[in-house]
Amino acid sequence: MNPSERSGVRPGMAPFWAALAACALILFWVANGASVFEGDQRDAWHHYEYLVDGFLKGQTSLSVEPAPELLRLRDPYDSTQNGPWRLWDASLYHGKYYLYFGPTPVLLMLPWRVVTGHHLPERLAVAAFAAGGLAGLALLMAGVRRRHFPGVGPLAAGAILFAAMCASWLPVTIRRPDVWELPLVAACACLWWGLYFLWRCLGSEAGARW
Repeated sequence: MNPSERSGVRPGMAPFWAALAACALILFWVANGASVFEGDQRDAWHHYEYLVDGFLKGQTSLSVEPAPELLRLRDPYDSTQNGPWRLWDASLYHGKYYLYFGPTPVLLMLPWRVVTGHHLPERLAVAAFAAGGLAGLALLMAGVRRRHFPGVGPLAAGAILFAAMCASWLPVTIRRPDVWELPLVAACACLWWGLYFLWRCLGSEAGARW
């Protein structure tokens, strides 16, 4: 078995991989449409950027500090009082803001910040996780097609991949790449790659490596 067959990338599959590239471009185009909303620094477009800065400072809290007016309230958790100063869906605890959605997106955004010196906007991080996860799904589909459905042509496989992208609801989800959508899409990407690794593990002589 040659390396191309082991990886699932076989000659004649160019239309299938072209479909993957087209899907990735669509995902980035959709997510980038949210750039017009990023001017509000107190809304939910920058939470993971604040978490990246917090990690770089050696803390698990966000880098943005709660407003003094919020902390002076008798009950800073009272939604009838904290409206002007609260940070959407961040947890206030001992005078610090925390996220409760998990740090997985930071695995991509923190190295980007260190290498480039600039933040990777949440909208592009969402698109990157969506496209990367779809690549894992494409490899899984290519392997399943090769083993069980060899009669399915590359064009048909590409159409199936496009349908899978739409059925996953990714193009809809990433239209608003806020703090909520980013960890959800990251989880989806991890799931697809996990399924691909499981497929390789169960179907390969050296499966334990996968």
